[in-house]
Amino acid sequence: MRRFLVGLALIVAIPIAYANTAHYPKLAVGDWLCHSEYRSSDAYNFQYVETYTHAKLSKDGRFITDTVGRVRKDNVDGVYRAKSEGIWWIDGDRYHWEATKVLQLDYSDRLELVGFGELMNELIAVSEKIIRLDDKHFDTVDDTDGSDPLYFNCTRL
Repeated sequence: MRRFLVGLALIVAIPIAYANTAHYPKLAVGDWLCHSEYRSSDAYNFQYVETYTHAKLSKDGRFITDTVGRVRKDNVDGVYRAKSEGIWWIDGDRYHWEATKVLQLDYSDRLELVGFGELMNELIAVSEKIIRLDDKHFDTVDDTDGSDPLYFNCTRL
């Protein structure tokens, strides 16, 4: 009887959980100002990364971002600015995005010592867990690669 009740609870709970996220794509569309801060030694050997990003997510699943940030890699500090475009989508409670083109990349000359330009010109695909998405907030965590989680906190503009 217990197995039946547990199974029944899962059958009922899973569709309800997805029904609660069905409105996420509509909520995500718009302009967001995002902040992230990360301290670690295992993400591309970055010791510190702090970014501020203006992200524009459109209804057709395209995005454009404009990011400024500070980084420390292999004990070399610097700042950068990057613009990119790509595609985005939401599946359940996961926000996915894939950069398709780097539009602009400027960075401190000293970051060339640690190969920063090559790293930032890579086109990446990311999956982030949605922590909160409403009319004012879009908060996610990149928890997929086994390193320390990277949190993004966004506010609607």
